[in-house]
Amino acid sequence: MIEIEINGKVIECENGERIISVCDREDIPVPRFCYHKNLSIAANCRMCLVVVDGNPKPQPACSTTAYAGMKLSTNNQKVKDSQQAVMEFLLINHPLDCPICDQGGECELQDVAINYGSNKTFFSEGKRVMSDSDIGPLIQTEMTRCIHCTRCVRFGDEIAGLSEMGALGRGENLSITAFLKTSIDSELSGNMIDVCPVGALASKPFRYSVRSWEMTTHKSIARHDLTGSSLNIQTFKHQVYRISAGENESINQSWISDRDRFSYTSLNCKNRVLKPKIKVEGVWQEVDWKLALEFASKGIKNNLVLGNNDNQLATLSDSTATLEELYLLKKLTNSIGSKNCEYRLNISDLSTYSYLDSTTKISKIENFKEIIIIGGNPRFAEPMLNHRIRKAFLSSAKIKVIIENDCNFNYDTKKIITKVTYFADEIDKLNLSENSLIVLGNEINNSKNISKINLAVQNSGAKILNISNSGNTIAARKINFTTDNIYNKNSYILFNLAKQDLTNKLMKSIDNADFVVALNTFAGMEGVADVILPIAGLYETSGTHMNIDEIPQSFEASIKAPNEVKPGWKVVKVLADMLEVKGFEFIDSISVRNSALNFDKIIDKVTEQEDITDFEVIEQNTYKTHYNSDEFTRNSYDLQQTVIAKNTTLGGENVE
Repeated sequence: MIEIEINGKVIECENGERIISVCDREDIPVPRFCYHKNLSIAANCRMCLVVVDGNPKPQPACSTTAYAGMKLSTNNQKVKDSQQAVMEFLLINHPLDCPICDQGGECELQDVAINYGSNKTFFSEGKRVMSDSDIGPLIQTEMTRCIHCTRCVRFGDEIAGLSEMGALGRGENLSITAFLKTSIDSELSGNMIDVCPVGALASKPFRYSVRSWEMTTHKSIARHDLTGSSLNIQTFKHQVYRISAGENESINQSWISDRDRFSYTSLNCKNRVLKPKIKVEGVWQEVDWKLALEFASKGIKNNLVLGNNDNQLATLSDSTATLEELYLLKKLTNSIGSKNCEYRLNISDLSTYSYLDSTTKISKIENFKEIIIIGGNPRFAEPMLNHRIRKAFLSSAKIKVIIENDCNFNYDTKKIITKVTYFADEIDKLNLSENSLIVLGNEINNSKNISKINLAVQNSGAKILNISNSGNTIAARKINFTTDNIYNKNSYILFNLAKQDLTNKLMKSIDNADFVVALNTFAGMEGVADVILPIAGLYETSGTHMNIDEIPQSFEASIKAPNEVKPGWKVVKVLADMLEVKGFEFIDSISVRNSALNFDKIIDKVTEQEDITDFEVIEQNTYKTHYNSDEFTRNSYDLQQTVIAKNTTLGGENVE
């Protein structure tokens, strides 16, 4: 540690630490536009200038490093004059359209101009106007507002791994634009909206919807993948209008995937189930909740026998279900004599399927110097975990890929393209150690050799990151929501499923069942169900998501569900009451969570977390792409317009 002096105050810091980081830690205000803590230093906006003793000119705090005995000022008259001059240059061509700009009320340029700008200007020429370009269905451009901070350019190069934005021209003709006027196709593209300090890049689905100060922000957790990224849900009048990334350095830093950012638009789609429905003599009828639940409980009872009902009933759930919903579904199924609960619905042969637990943490991924990806593409299956792999690559890690279906990665790899049958043989050829990381993808799930592959992985001595199953599957595994006995039952309880989620074999079993209860957010199961109970979707219910680090992160409902739509855990509880089974005396989701976290002695370290409230293919049925992973992504119109959704060659998952 060394000592430096800022504004007459002696401060301890690390030798070589950036001055702007020291000031941020000590709550010393320093304005900035181009600086972002998770991006490289550009020092091109010059807004963070400070005066350092011994230097004739002000220095940018973002690129200036501390040394012992250093003295500097962030607020003397020379600094203030420099800041006002810089602000005048930045505002020369900036349009006066704050009243119609979506960034209004949360604009860094507005805030800095008020606090550090001048009330007069010497510039009297006409303003430059830049034409906008269509860069896709997610990001709206207003490039006349651009101040050339290059955050979006650096994000694409350094984080997304795709150089899609760049600077063209010089001087007043300089413009930030998409190369070749193409769309922005990164699975992380929405983060450009967050890093833009002005309104040059804005959310296209959000545009002109509501003012920023009218919205309420709620903390929540992303539920599409194994990362459990922190989210900020912004709502107005019981609707979600925008989602941005929450800060969580150990999990998602300050980034989120587009899947997490834009899937909220599905909540307002025309495909939602808004009222309970029952099928009477082949005709669907909308009914009230009491009649629907009576119809469901009676149908289940009529297909059960006293004692063991393993051959009578199975419960199947989507992987985005909360821990509470999964726990109550399992508890209900067990209480009426069946052990058949399952979430692995894309696997053709559960009797031979085997699974390896991960043996590393999210924050440790970037420390490995050798990473072997086996049977999948983390870029599309787990974007935020792939971000960590890319960070390892940028830190000189060597990445090898053993894969059957070639696809695009956003880092350099050495590829071995071969049949899944030979994956184990290729693993055995590698000289790995505990300093190596093996990433298991979804291509291995339906291989008859999965046990052999897993044995080869275990014998390699490398650490393991298993991303072959996504969503909230860690929670499902922890409460043993698994079986291999889900076919040819008399009755089924389905939770938030669509036909795309099921193998042909399983779909045939459900089609032949005598009675099917579907708890769904979206329509689509009318062809097989006898009763459909509308349940709350993402952000409309409280619950818990368990990420790949086995950390349970709980969240509250950000908005209220539509009038006739109920939280899934409540529906399961009431259904249990009507079936007259005991042990469902829960008053809220917290009590369900507390009960679930003791179920089968789930990981003892849960109680040690700090405040968990913040927190080979036989027959192809469907091809799951990145934006076809669940009902929420499938029903998001904006996501379905992207290149990723339309181009299956980018990466996907074969489903039996």
